[in-house]
Amino acid sequence: LQQLANLDLRRAIALPALASPVELSAGLEYQHEDYRRAPGQWESYTGFGAAAFIGFAPADAVDATRNSKAAYLGASANLTERWFVDAAVRYEDHSDFGDVTTGRLSTRLDVNDSIGVRATVSNGFHAPGLAARYYQVTGNCPCGTTLVAQVDSPVARALGASDLHPEKARNYSVGVTFDPVQNVHAAVDVYQIDIRDQLGQSSQIGYNALDPANVVDYGNSPLSAAQQATIDGLLGSAGIAIPSGEAYYVSYFTNIGDTRTRGVEFTLEATQDTDWGRLRYTYAANAGRTEITQ
Repeated sequence: LQQLANLDLRRAIALPALASPVELSAGLEYQHEDYRRAPGQWESYTGFGAAAFIGFAPADAVDATRNSKAAYLGASANLTERWFVDAAVRYEDHSDFGDVTTGRLSTRLDVNDSIGVRATVSNGFHAPGLAARYYQVTGNCPCGTTLVAQVDSPVARALGASDLHPEKARNYSVGVTFDPVQNVHAAVDVYQIDIRDQLGQSSQIGYNALDPANVVDYGNSPLSAAQQATIDGLLGSAGIAIPSGEAYYVSYFTNIGDTRTRGVEFTLEATQDTDWGRLRYTYAANAGRTEITQ
């Protein structure tokens, strides 16, 4: 369940020193989220239902809520006939992750009637969804059992899970626009996105012992007896014992680390008037590379 209420205000104010009126914007927002999951039918999680996906057990049930409040301010204007600037700032307060301030600054300079240069710098904030914080499910099939443990559960904590942190990002882009002829518009932008504490899923902790003579991990790499004993001890601290001759894996959501994405984007748009209407052509290409920085 998601309930959202917001108020947006907008007004243009003319200032003699500027080439265009200043577009002012402001807003308030309130958001309430509710994430619920009830236990499944008794037969579904006690072994009498479907084998491929058992139902939600009572331990998987959850009822969680979150509230957030936000306010923002923005202003944009042409400082000169060819120089445009746009700035915005936003403040958010989450009931479970505290408060944060984000902002954006964009500018564009038209070198002439055909060529323009633009740039943007901003930062971002993403609180983990309630589903990421409270998701827990047990999957069962003839090849074994997989448990995605809730990050706050005793099982996940015993395996090393910690509180989820919000993802935070810094974004940069620089680009050139080009209008070679009327009705044709092209643009090339290069960008960089740095994300801290990116959310993901932990490695699969456990092993497959369906063939006792060849015990392997989740990636199908053979395990020695010592490695198997180490995993048994780790899962044992979480109250889990892998049944003899079976496969069992546990994972949980976590902040996996920091990433950096760099890339270039090209767009081309054109319009053509015909006897039966106007045709619009668009082409876009993007090449990017993401690497783990921590």
